[in-house]
Amino acid sequence: MISLADEYREFARECVAWARTSRSQQQRKQLLELARSWTAAATNLERALEGHRTAYQPHAGPPRDWTMDY
Repeated sequence: MISLADEYREFARECVAWARTSRSQQQRKQLLELARSWTAAATNLERALEGHRTAYQPHAGPPRDWTMDY
């Protein structure tokens, strides 16, 4: 299964391919900017997911010195 970040990078590659065949300098510039945006989105998504994975620590239970006083 392809990740969302990989899908974003595929969109970026498609933009670059379209830019190569574009006859208009303005269109080429816009497509390359869009490719940069897709690449940045993929990188940001991966960083956010990595930060989430490392920030979350499953809780195994109460601390060892924890007591319940009724």
